Parts: sequence; structure tokens; C-alpha cells
Amino acid sequence: MKSTRIKPPSTSNTGTTRLPNTPPEKKVMSTTPAHNKGTKIPMERLVRQLRLSKKNKDLSFRTTVIPDGAMKGRVIIEVLTKAGFRLFDLPPELRERIYGFVFAEPTGYKIDIYRSSIRMDAQRDFLEGIFLKKVVHGGDFRNVRTHKGQKWDDQRLKWIGGPPNVLSLLRVNRQIHAEATPVAYGTNRFVLYSNKFACAQRFIRVIGPSAQFLRDIQIRDISSLKQLHHILMALSNAPGVRRLVVPDLLATVSARSAAKNHDNPDSWACAFHKVIRLDLMDIKKKYKASNRCWRASDFIQFANESAPLDVAQLDKDFEIFEAAFREIARAYLDEE
Repeated sequence: MKSTRIKPPSTSNTGTTRLPNTPPEKKVMSTTPAHNKGTKIPMERLVRQLRLSKKNKDLSFRTTVIPDGAMKGRVIIEVLTKAGFRLFDLPPELRERIYGFVFAEPTGYKIDIYRSSIRMDAQRDFLEGIFLKKVVHGGDFRNVRTHKGQKWDDQRLKWIGGPPNVLSLLRVNRQIHAEATPVAYGTNRFVLYSNKFACAQRFIRVIGPSAQFLRDIQIRDISSLKQLHHILMALSNAPGVRRLVVPDLLATVSARSAAKNHDNPDSWACAFHKVIRLDLMDIKKKYKASNRCWRASDFIQFANESAPLDVAQLDKDFEIFEAAFREIARAYLDEE
């Protein structure tokens, strides 16, 4: 049945429109009060025919009499799409896949610490320092250019008017939180930026029990092996982390400067393990306690963040270092 927009009674008697409170998914087909003038088919019979048509299996129909206004008394056919599904009507396996698509962040979630100039109360001053620290999502948190069209709220320390954070979905209700948290934290990389130790420690504290689901963390711009050791201590409450990605500069600069022989990559590896050996052994114990078959010797991974002058030579030295690093780790961790 061809439909057009409703026209005044003096023109066509057949058309489509929306009533004032008709949802957008509804189409309203209009005709004369009792019959379709062109075919003389009673309205109720026409509705029955529409319902029985296989072409309309995804639609539903009903007749309504317009109560007042210029079209008062006119009988309309409301064409409605079938009601949408409810998320919790789906099997758990499908819900988990949906969560995976929703929370997927190919470049990782960027986590930073924002320090405000607002003084905290005396007790919190004593515990956490004189400035308020806030875990924030995204780099350049206070940069106006990265928050176009948004307004900064000094009281709540947040930007107003920006797009919603997808992680806010975890706050919808308890069931979604319980089902989606392992997916959100377990299938994405979390990249920690400035204030490395403070950022890692604060981030783990803020997400609380959800830290158990963390699997992949990257630390940017670490300048010393001592910092790495402190970060590993901060991550002790996240026993499920499988991969910690650190800059290759820890090997080519920090470990090299701490090594007995600065020109020998094998010596760099020994210096590296001198700092993190106990941490890796503790990680292996946690894996074993939770029946995980992951290798602690693969826990530390390296990302290329250096821009040296002699790239070819440094790449060769790094390959030697990494091979020695893995071999030493597998030896004292008793992993093949």
C-alpha cells in the first residue's frame, strides 16, 4: 500500500504521518473514517491482511481513531517495528562478545595523574601530599585544544560537555559491572603516563577489586631500573597482569649504565635482573597459586621508544641483550 504524507481532506485521502506523541519508529497510514475509498475494504479487514502478509513479518499494525484536531474521526493504521531486544535476554556468551566490541580500544586506555592546585583537608594532606591527585583518562588532560567545545569545572576537576567515557558503562548496574568488568580490564592495554609510580599505585587503588582482571599494562618514559622496581611493587595488587611493556631505553641506557661492562649486552642483562629478579620470582608464585600457565620470564616486554644515532648497532646490541635477558630469567625461574 503506497503511502504519502497526510494532506488536507480536500486532497488525497491516503497518506502517512506521525501523531504528536508517536515514537520515531512508527509510521502512521491514514485513510477515511471507516473504509479505504479506493477499494472499499473495511479498515479492520485491511489490517488483518497486512498482518498475514509474509512481507510484513517484522512489523506490527493497529488502528487508531484521531480524537481531535483537523483530522478528528479519521482512522489510521499505525505501523510499528517489533520491540527491540533487551540485553539481558541474550545468552551470556553473546553479551560477553558485545562487551568486547564496546570496550575495545586498539591503542589502549591512556591513564594519567592530574595534580590540582586545590588543597585537601589535613588528614588527606598527611596521607597523600598537599595537592589533590586524580586518575584521569587520556593524555593532555588540561589541554584546551584536546577538549574543544568543553568547559573545565574547577570544583569537580573535570571537563563538562565532552563525549561520554565508554568505561562509564560499568556503572549502569551491578549485573553489567560484574559481567563487563573482566572484559573491559582484561582485554585492553592500559598505558600509564607521567608520575609512573604514583600513577600505577593510584590507578590500582582507584579501580579496587577490578585490578585482578588487568592483563596488559604499558609504562611510558621510565628513566631508571629503580623506578621499574617501584612500579612492580605497585602492581603487586594486580596478580593477573600477564604483560608489562616498558621502553627499550631501560636496557640500552639504564641497564647499560648500571652494568659492569658497558659495551657488553650480556652484562646489561645481568644488571637488569639484579633489580627485578625477586619481583619476577614473586610473579611466578602468584601465577602458580592461581593455576595460570603463563611464563614469568615473558612478563617484561620492550617497546621501541629510542631514537639513537647509530640505529643498526643499537638494534643489534638490543637483540643480544633481550636474548640474554630471557635466558637468565628462564634459568632462575626454572622455565623452559
